[in-house]
Amino acid sequence: MRYFNNALIYRFTKEMNINADQLEKQMSDFRLTPCGEQDMQKFGWVNAMGNLGSMLTHVGNDAILISARKEEKIIPGSVIKNELDTLVEAKEIETGVTIKRAEKMALKDDLMIKLLPRAFSKFQSTDAIITGDYIIVNASSYKQAENMLALLRKSIGSLPVIPVVVKNDTSTLMTEWVKNATTPKGFELGEQAELRGILENSGIARLKGQELSCDETIAHIDANKVVCKLAMTYQDRLSFIVDETLTVKQLSFSDEIKDQNEDIDFEDKAARFDADFCLMAGELSAFTKGLLSAFGGEEHEKA
Repeated sequence: MRYFNNALIYRFTKEMNINADQLEKQMSDFRLTPCGEQDMQKFGWVNAMGNLGSMLTHVGNDAILISARKEEKIIPGSVIKNELDTLVEAKEIETGVTIKRAEKMALKDDLMIKLLPRAFSKFQSTDAIITGDYIIVNASSYKQAENMLALLRKSIGSLPVIPVVVKNDTSTLMTEWVKNATTPKGFELGEQAELRGILENSGIARLKGQELSCDETIAHIDANKVVCKLAMTYQDRLSFIVDETLTVKQLSFSDEIKDQNEDIDFEDKAARFDADFCLMAGELSAFTKGLLSAFGGEEHEKA
């Protein structure tokens, strides 16, 4: 089981009642197929359990796991440049005329068609959990998450979701937590933060591996800097870095959590996957509620 290391949280803006069996059928039309010789990229759904299963969905602990993958053909820029320079030089020698830009671009297009069958593939997987009022996406950027959600929207016809928005200003709260060495119940400060000046050209301060509520940090805050990224822990079970947009990165589950399923037969990989997923889904659901509450609750609710 791939434990999530990022969490981009989206809220449903109206009731959806997504059914796993129906979702499986809807997603099947958009299953990933390998790139052909002339395909630059493909994007589609893959088995939620990887090689351990054949279903596009996996259900456990009132949550649904889905997984998308992008295959992208990669041709190094240096290869394209060298091949194109050779073609242009040969053409100019043959014709005795300097190749103009438009013709050069046409040569490049023809070259790409010839190179594609020799290109190697790069893969990027994106997992998400549909749980209650939320979709939690394991993505390092909103662009990556939105690509997956666009595929899900295409698969089921409608997907009324928005990134979660909280009532209070996130930077203001994080700055207060660091300055006063106080945190909401269940949370503790970590040893990493990034502060950004609120005035033009006032710079960014990055602190790492130190107690945050120290004289150095307070001096940055007094110099009109606010905390825009903050390392924290949640109930000694999760550690993470959250930024002003509520993007959660470097999410790490404690050994205490991961060791809970150590009694499951190591050879029964499917059972272990299911147990790990149920555990992770429960932890992420509780963490999501705790995180949103820490920032004063949500601004938007479902219609």
